[in-house]
Amino acid sequence: MHFSTQSSSVNRLRIDTDINQAHKHPMAMVLSHYGQAEQRLSPTSDPPDDVRDTWRTWERCVVIKKHSIVKSERRADEFPRLPSGKILRPWWAQERLRNEAATLKSVAANTTIPVPDCQLYTRDGLLHLEMARIVNGVLLLDVEPGKRAAAVRAVDNYIGSVDAALPVFPPSRIYDLDRRVWPRVSRDCDEFVLCHNDLAPQNIFVDPDTFRIVGIIDWEFAGYFPPSFELPLWKEFERDARKKLYDDARPRDLGVFGFGVDDLRDDRASSP
Repeated sequence: MHFSTQSSSVNRLRIDTDINQAHKHPMAMVLSHYGQAEQRLSPTSDPPDDVRDTWRTWERCVVIKKHSIVKSERRADEFPRLPSGKILRPWWAQERLRNEAATLKSVAANTTIPVPDCQLYTRDGLLHLEMARIVNGVLLLDVEPGKRAAAVRAVDNYIGSVDAALPVFPPSRIYDLDRRVWPRVSRDCDEFVLCHNDLAPQNIFVDPDTFRIVGIIDWEFAGYFPPSFELPLWKEFERDARKKLYDDARPRDLGVFGFGVDDLRDDRASSP
């Protein structure tokens, strides 16, 4: 899927796919809350005590409020321990929140892509990203199976673009394994476009009747990459089909950074 540009510095934005199965996605349990209330232009307009629900993963705390959702870091004393006794610390927890905030603001300012308003702030020493909840939409994931083909076609027809100089994070299909600091790559290697890098059915809100996109969320891994980095995974609702696309893309993705498959470390079972 290609997004035509509205700026002079980038030719197009491709947003196709890089998705995880909903029940495997660490944020999947809270994403449906985005579409259940009226959106406010000021996410922090909710009173502090107006909390509807709170969810915690090993690396994030997510607070669902009436008009907004707040993602934040976990406190150090909340980090889980591995069986070995080592503390499991989130990787790039602040950087990913800052990257998402910068991307949301750039997309909102330079394109017609629908994204939630957001504010980034520090409270009690922890970084918070507060986003307005999206209205009048359902997750693509929740579209009934008989209508998914029509919904996917409608998403294919959506067009927009961005202009920014944002940080570069490797896609989660690489980052989940190897969490080293990755080198920047030269623009000489290919045309670079803004990739969402986690454009999953659980990250796309559509109008329930027309399937027009009304919101795109979860931009933590967004950045500028060769167009091939956006895989067509959001068209696949079966785990095996998505896994094959991930596996097939990994050698190519690593090659952009000058690595091969044998160079990839598996950091999932270790801790700093």
